[in-house]
Amino acid sequence: MQVSLFSVRDQLRRSGPSTIPALSARLHLAPGVVEGMLEHWMRRGLVEVVDGGCHTGGLCKTCGACGQSRLQWYRWRVTDGMAEQATNPSG
Repeated sequence: MQVSLFSVRDQLRRSGPSTIPALSARLHLAPGVVEGMLEHWMRRGLVEVVDGGCHTGGLCKTCGACGQSRLQWYRWRVTDGMAEQATNPSG
């Protein structure tokens, strides 16, 4: 399977906000590769960081019970007349 920058774009458009680990798992890519792709799209102004939650997908933001730090969520910005996606990373 060949993966390109457009794979990240398509995944974010289709599924909405996501984290690097989630995109990495869906696209079968190393997290560093996904991060680089997201940085490319962010430089172009097409991906933005959304306030996010923990690795479980919850939006607790403060509990720390899982011992994990908060992950950043990324979403595709509205372009080309697309309907605006929800800003809530949980869906």
